[in-house]
Amino acid sequence: MKKIADLNTYHSKKMLLGEAEKLVDYIFEQAKQGKATHQVEQGIFDRLLTMGHLALGQFIALQGDGDLGKQIELPSGKTVKRLPRPQKRATVQSLGFMSWCVSFMAAEKVRRSSSSP
Repeated sequence: MKKIADLNTYHSKKMLLGEAEKLVDYIFEQAKQGKATHQVEQGIFDRLLTMGHLALGQFIALQGDGDLGKQIELPSGKTVKRLPRPQKRATVQSLGFMSWCVSFMAAEKVRRSSSSP
């Protein structure tokens, strides 16, 4: 299984910290310009969504690929094998679209038939 990366060396940490710096700079610049609160609030919200999306992507990447080896035994005693190829998964979260590849285990190969029952 891919190990969880060291957060201090993970490349997205720099991107996330960069976005935090941009937020602080934005707030100071808006205050200096005397902008209206509702405009600044929208700008803050947009930047926080960007940061949240980066953070969630970092969290997913840090989880690893789910590869537990060629086969594992479940607590029930059943043995399952790794599927031949990692599967792509995508989801839409409140922070945006996320996509990643992950290894899955299966008890037996799923058979698909072109004929109708």
